[in-house]
Amino acid sequence: MLQSVKKTLSRVQRIRKADEYSSALSFRPIHKTVHFSYYWLKGEPVHSVTAEILGSHHEYRCRLGLIVGKRHLPLAVQRNRLKRLLRETFRQHPIAQQRNGGGIIIRLHATLKTPPSQSLLSHSAPQRETRIHGGLLNAQVRHIVRVEIMDALTRLEQKLLAQQSGKA
Repeated sequence: MLQSVKKTLSRVQRIRKADEYSSALSFRPIHKTVHFSYYWLKGEPVHSVTAEILGSHHEYRCRLGLIVGKRHLPLAVQRNRLKRLLRETFRQHPIAQQRNGGGIIIRLHATLKTPPSQSLLSHSAPQRETRIHGGLLNAQVRHIVRVEIMDALTRLEQKLLAQQSGKA
């Protein structure tokens, strides 16, 4: 019999408290990309013995917080879609499985733009980017965001591993 695999982030893997957000945002971002800023929320590393006593290990995995403002994506449909995309990309990345007790806050700091389409490039019209208006993020923008997030998470993972190896 096949077991169903949960394809969502659990509540304990999400940063939910305002004071956790404010403490992480009081520092400089640890990484910045074209559209996003990444902040690190320090946590207490949990030893395996403590984790066995207290229960399941998933409570100590890396956590995720998202900040997507109305200023950059005016429609709630767009903001919710982007948040789902960010959560799914984070969940699939190996950094989500690290048991360091910390968390990553991803903040949208620039308006998402669609790249110039091929039809615009073929005409003599000037090349320009257009703001996203309408209900949903199109496939090009979703792909750009997914690639940008995966690359940034990989860089963050390398920074964290370097810090851990430097302390050991």
